[in-house]
Amino acid sequence: MEVESVQFLSLRGIKELPEKFVHLANERPENTTAIEGVSVPVISLSQTADALVNNVSSACSQWGFFLVTDHCISASLIRRLQDVGEEFFQLPQKAKEGYASDPSSGRFEGYDSWMTPSREQKVEEVTEEYTKEILKVSDEILELLSQGLGLEGKTLKADLGGEAMEYRIKILLPQMPRA
Repeated sequence: MEVESVQFLSLRGIKELPEKFVHLANERPENTTAIEGVSVPVISLSQTADALVNNVSSACSQWGFFLVTDHCISASLIRRLQDVGEEFFQLPQKAKEGYASDPSSGRFEGYDSWMTPSREQKVEEVTEEYTKEILKVSDEILELLSQGLGLEGKTLKADLGGEAMEYRIKILLPQMPRA
């Protein structure tokens, strides 16, 4: 029996999410809608070092997260990464199921490697370039967080595993209508 995916339903242009994909009311987050007049902190990495430390510290203590701009990752690289992801999500459902994460590995969502000889070079090239750039940004943010806590700049990165630290890239599906 073929399972309909949320992506498949989204591409069909459905107007309402089928009940089987909707969590019970008591299992849903209490606030998932935007609150008028409230916005997530936006931090430009083009600010002075002192301003960055203060703004990152403030955003983390008040919100727990922030949006980063002026990070020097080119729009064309981001678009190429999105294209590689979209190429994968355009594969037939049956083909994607062969790459689904194995729950016995402790991962219950997403896909593992989907390399094939014809895709391997393109995917590897784009993800390698993006990984180098995102690691630079991540290192800068970890350093700012360390400094905001009054620590040496490399402390958080070292405590999180240093160069052995693992990163995850998520490619998100389009928003779905709610029931």
